[in-house]
Amino acid sequence: MLSLLPPSPLRSRDAKAVGFIDMMIDYSIANAPLQKELSA
Repeated sequence: MLSLLPPSPLRSRDAKAVGFIDMMIDYSIANAPLQKELSA
């Protein structure tokens, strides 16, 4: 079966199942090459 998770740690319902998602998001923002949040 194919898993359809987003490639980035977005605050989706699926991502909230992972307990440390907020820490992962903060880490990815701090270490991102572009220091700008994405909005879509």
